[in-house]
Amino acid sequence: MGVARRPVPPEPTTSLVTPAVAVVSLPGAAPLDGGGAIDELSPPVDRWEGVVGRADSFYSILTGHGVAPARVLAMVAPDCGKRELSHLVAGQPYTVTCDPESDAVEFRYRTDADHDYVARLEGEQFSARLDPVAWDIRLRHIAGTINSSIFENLQARGVGDAIPMKLAVIFGWDIEFAIDIRPGDRYNLLFQEKWRDGKFVEYGKVVAATLTVQGEDHTAIYYKDGSGYEEYYDPSGRSLTKQFLRSPVNYTRISSNFTYHRLHPILRVYRPHLGVDLAAPVGTPVRAVGAGRVAEVERKGAAGKMVRIRHNDRYETAYLHLSRYAEGVRPGARVRQGQVIGYVGATGRATGPHLDYRFYVHGEAVNPMTIKSPAAEPVKEAYRANFLRLAAEYQGRLVTEPAETVIASSR
Repeated sequence: MGVARRPVPPEPTTSLVTPAVAVVSLPGAAPLDGGGAIDELSPPVDRWEGVVGRADSFYSILTGHGVAPARVLAMVAPDCGKRELSHLVAGQPYTVTCDPESDAVEFRYRTDADHDYVARLEGEQFSARLDPVAWDIRLRHIAGTINSSIFENLQARGVGDAIPMKLAVIFGWDIEFAIDIRPGDRYNLLFQEKWRDGKFVEYGKVVAATLTVQGEDHTAIYYKDGSGYEEYYDPSGRSLTKQFLRSPVNYTRISSNFTYHRLHPILRVYRPHLGVDLAAPVGTPVRAVGAGRVAEVERKGAAGKMVRIRHNDRYETAYLHLSRYAEGVRPGARVRQGQVIGYVGATGRATGPHLDYRFYVHGEAVNPMTIKSPAAEPVKEAYRANFLRLAAEYQGRLVTEPAETVIASSR
């Protein structure tokens, strides 16, 4: 599932400032990505756009574009700007805007995918703010039949690994991507692409998807209600989220099932095996199947390195034979569903790398693979009509649009 990478050009060695594009004497220049015009600056103004280099600092960037050192120091003096301006990240875009005398200076810097940090000095007045990035959101529809893996199929059609990774999370309570999906299964997807300045930047939400796995349709509809709560639902409004994930690890096979009468592979005697052994390479991440509090973290005889999580008064889970624990996993720590708690190993009494996964109901071990996990709340009644209308619209697009389409563009 590797992606070919573009060669990285060598870092410049003759200047401390990464080369920028100069746009000189613009009448009322607009800042990067439409974040709001600099109305206060009197034309003409000078503007430079560039990318933060590994050797760059806020000071070196501005002085490199002719801003007086005293003016730069005045911009980092106020507490509201110190942290952002002293922690520039290499590779992030920036814009410097000033008048010919450099009396007014604005520095706009991309802090993350959705925000620009704007530091501005005019006269003796300093201000700082976060501006939302104006995205060009495009909906893309793609459908097809799986002939190898869904990762390879989508990659062959120019879709990055982020989309199948999102699907694995969305359907993770019902579908084991490594085990359940087979050649001949189908996908039908509607997802966002986020563009800026005519260039694709990253993927947004999967807004609707149907996976046909072994003849059974699984459909997810993304919905954000009027209160701001967002979730994936089936077309009738039932939440896809369940209290427990189907599996804590991406395993290759079940090497030993839950049973009360198993011939132990090392001891060669019959005894109960009150868990399921999920074979996976050493170092494969192990995730908490549900939210809860860590009850036990220790090396325990035949179980090797293990973690036990108490989810509530009824449910507990245990994860045995780990190679190591994840950072921050200790007795009493809270964990969220899907959080990595350790890594597959073969510590204790084990014939090879695997996870011995155990599930307890009121202290009694039960087969984890047969647990019927309760679902989260459905769409709230106040938003149900709106959800059903949106779900019908998305499903209609999945059915009627060509299998490879950019359907819409919105800002």
